[in-house]
Amino acid sequence: MACPMCKAANDSAGEARSRAYMYSILFMLAMPTTVLTGFGIGFYRLSKKPHDPVEPNEIDASE
Repeated sequence: MACPMCKAANDSAGEARSRAYMYSILFMLAMPTTVLTGFGIGFYRLSKKPHDPVEPNEIDASE
């Protein structure tokens, strides 16, 4: 029941409020996508970080 009421309220309020309502919905839809993409890129970069190989001489010197 809320959706028809919101539509009716926005239709009677004017063009500026309807446009602001549309932008707020787009912003709310874009935020989770942006955050999850950021975490995904961060984890990808962490997994691709080169590891320093251990030289055989370093192992023998520590014993």
